[in-house]
Amino acid sequence: MRTLGLFLAGAAAGALVCLAASLFDDSTETEPETPKTDAAPKEAASRYAFHQAEYVHPRIVQDMLGWMSDKHGSVVCVDLDAGNDSNQYHGAYKVVERAGRTFVEWKKGTGKQEESFSYEHIGTSPSGIHMIACYDRGGGSGVFGSAALFRMETDKTLVGNRKRTLLRILDKIGLGDRYKGSITYEGGTLKIGADEGPFKGRDGPRDGKPLSIPVP
Repeated sequence: MRTLGLFLAGAAAGALVCLAASLFDDSTETEPETPKTDAAPKEAASRYAFHQAEYVHPRIVQDMLGWMSDKHGSVVCVDLDAGNDSNQYHGAYKVVERAGRTFVEWKKGTGKQEESFSYEHIGTSPSGIHMIACYDRGGGSGVFGSAALFRMETDKTLVGNRKRTLLRILDKIGLGDRYKGSITYEGGTLKIGADEGPFKGRDGPRDGKPLSIPVP
């Protein structure tokens, strides 16, 4: 009996030591940190912009919107460092002021054969989404409008590890031929006014109702 009593007393003392150790040990088990990498695109602090130099070339924007006859475009991302001054997207453009609004405009040809594409910066959301209004004239009297949303990201090429700025189109809203209405960004919402132009009631927001699109 005396031996059993000593054994139980020793076991109790050991339990108290383990309990005390657990109370004073504040270490916790955590998952190992994932190594950081530059492989994933991230929002760019870019020298390119839609509202100041260095402007994104209008022909890049035009290409990313796709053909006027197609509902959706096929070019979703462009390397601005390689493309903004490339042979593919060539042609001088200019910045023009009209009625207190600033347009970045590219033109080709003259008279009835003149082609043009211009865009106007509407705003940039807190998360870095750029909103612009675009006007595409392929020759003739039609001028087809659209509102487009873009994001700029940075990454590195696999070959040569070259840093680059990627322009990615997120969405576009067709406004139809010769849209005449207000486009603003207020309180986290892109607001596209109902068309008051000569072709209202045909395409785009032409049913007398404005569009409101949340853009965080």
